[in-house]
Amino acid sequence: MFSAVFWVLAFWFIVNLVWTIAHLNNRMMSRTFAWINVVAVVIGF
Repeated sequence: MFSAVFWVLAFWFIVNLVWTIAHLNNRMMSRTFAWINVVAVVIGF
């Protein structure tokens, strides 16, 4: 269970990293993704 959640979060983090680098000019989208990442980290721990 834990390992599955960990891998999903790890994959999601990589996707976010690529997305952030590709779309640095979009402020609103970056803010939304930042909040989603915070929630994902909280769920992860």
